[in-house]
Amino acid sequence: MQQDSQIPEPDFSGLSPAVWGDRFRAMGDAQGFYEPLGRLHAACFVDQRDTLLVTFEALPRIQRAGGTPLGFRLRRATGWSSLTLVSKGDTWFRSPSVAGFFDQLRRDAFFDDFERVVFYGSGPGGYAACTYARACPGARVLALAPQATLDPRMAGWDPRLRRMRRLPFGGRYGFAPDGLRQAAEAWVLFDPHEPHDAMHAALFGNMAHGLRTPFLGPAPDQSLEKMGVLLPLLEAVAEDRLTATGFARMMRARRDFPPYLRRLLAHLDATNRAALARVMCRSVLARWEIPSLRTWLERQG
Repeated sequence: MQQDSQIPEPDFSGLSPAVWGDRFRAMGDAQGFYEPLGRLHAACFVDQRDTLLVTFEALPRIQRAGGTPLGFRLRRATGWSSLTLVSKGDTWFRSPSVAGFFDQLRRDAFFDDFERVVFYGSGPGGYAACTYARACPGARVLALAPQATLDPRMAGWDPRLRRMRRLPFGGRYGFAPDGLRQAAEAWVLFDPHEPHDAMHAALFGNMAHGLRTPFLGPAPDQSLEKMGVLLPLLEAVAEDRLTATGFARMMRARRDFPPYLRRLLAHLDATNRAALARVMCRSVLARWEIPSLRTWLERQG
């Protein structure tokens, strides 16, 4: 393992998918390994330190966020090793090639080379982080707004993803909560005001610790990263020091995060709690200016 090595970072911004894929491959070839996994998936391992971060990411979201995979950005900040799996779209990483890849890693005792392994993903990637953690007993898992399954027999109440129900959600890597049975610790974050996300979180039962992120919306990964919370959260997971109280302290960053404040105001307004909304707006505006809150307050007279 390459202790404390400086890994050069290629520029991933503004690239076509084909060129982006070439640079992704080159990163793995130079620093660890690259593995194509069928037409829709690929894996890139960068060997650095004895903590391994395994992330599951979709290329369209990566490119919208500037082009650099989150796993690479977090590796740069922590010095950890990274195993980044990328899909060409939201596939939930449901592929025999991906399943076979993790089976092979387990047979090769790949994960035994690391003192700590953290599986991470959001949405479809959160589903994948949970289900493929089965291949690494003792892993820590952090999943943001994950689906437990899209099998219509178990999640037919979720109308958002009907066209994806044709994907096979059976087999050993099928039901995401089952992938956590041998995890050292697992955390599922969800916004309780996103009803379908909350229902999926409930399917995890006692297989994971549930942490609520009210009014962060359906893409909590983006909000947590912009708030500066995602990295400390992953570090706490890796070091076995994440607690509900510690998480609540981290989430105080919401008080200075305009998207959260706007969602909170909209909720208070919609539920006819104008007095509480006025208190919230005045408190925020006393610290700094958010035009939408100022406009709402002025309309109240």
